[in-house]
Amino acid sequence: EMQRSLVGSEMCIETDRVVVMNDGTILYDDRPEQVFSHVEALQAIGLDVPQVTELTYLLRKAGMDLPAQIIREEDCIQAISAVWNEK
Repeated sequence: EMQRSLVGSEMCIETDRVVVMNDGTILYDDRPEQVFSHVEALQAIGLDVPQVTELTYLLRKAGMDLPAQIIREEDCIQAISAVWNEK
């Protein structure tokens, strides 16, 4: 019997490592910042990313120059502030 372990994305940001599997295949095995930067791929297999990561992703799609590896609110605030201060 296959067991499934699913931990909320918000909890995963405090870990050293995140492993994402789909149909028995390891898709990602890396630090949370790296794993959650694959927003579209994770959502395509039914997984969520931290809300701040999704916000950053949407702002990047709209043309804002932000890093893809943002998973914490304070990092998002700093990155957006830096972009606004450049203008």
